[in-house]
Amino acid sequence: MADFGRLLATLGTRDEALGQIWFAPSNPPLTQAEFVKLIEAELGRPVTTLVGGPMLMRLLGLFNREIKETIEMMFEWTEPYVVDTRKAEAAFGWKATPMAEAVRATIAWCREAVKSETQRSQAKRGESHG
Repeated sequence: MADFGRLLATLGTRDEALGQIWFAPSNPPLTQAEFVKLIEAELGRPVTTLVGGPMLMRLLGLFNREIKETIEMMFEWTEPYVVDTRKAEAAFGWKATPMAEAVRATIAWCREAVKSETQRSQAKRGESHG
């Protein structure tokens, strides 16, 4: 997300960027299994995954509109999803944040968010008992 934010902030200051399509620098495509391995490496433990194939997603989509709407996008999870980011890379001399670093930062953010929410909940419970 930092790469995306940096691109948006930069494009917002450049009139020559108006009316054009820009993609933030991105890493080469990974399989979902490779991505899970990066998460496991950062967490230092295995991660349990569940895979819902097209048939299961169609069945669940009968009961959940959000799931139904994802069926047409399943190719993004089963095929290489490549975005050409050369334009932004060339224009600004940027490269994508390496995926392992992005996973590390995301997990750190999640841990901090959980910690903050836990502290808020504990403080709230303390107020209601005091």
